[in-house]
Amino acid sequence: PPMNADKHVITPDGSAQGPAPIITGLKAKIEHAKIAESLMFFPDFLDESSCQICEMMIDELLVAAKMGHFTCPRTVDASAKRHKYFFGYGYTYGKSKEGTNELLPEGSVD
Repeated sequence: PPMNADKHVITPDGSAQGPAPIITGLKAKIEHAKIAESLMFFPDFLDESSCQICEMMIDELLVAAKMGHFTCPRTVDASAKRHKYFFGYGYTYGKSKEGTNELLPEGSVD
């Protein structure tokens, strides 16, 4: 495919050509560094027993969802790759909703 000096081109195989992917990669590295610098790590926050209890509670949550115990329409947000559960207050966000983040109306989630 033709390529302008200041733009990148996505080829039929899905790869990108041109200067933008390099800039994007640099921006991603800078963002990654900012995030890493802002994180605090507490290696002993939960011991093995506490982790097992959390895992057990998550497993129980999944069973409750499969059995239909959550009655509000937006408690479970299921996609092919993951399921998200909202309690108390729900919200929308993400690439498909970019710029339209919103708190869901009361009663939308369990």
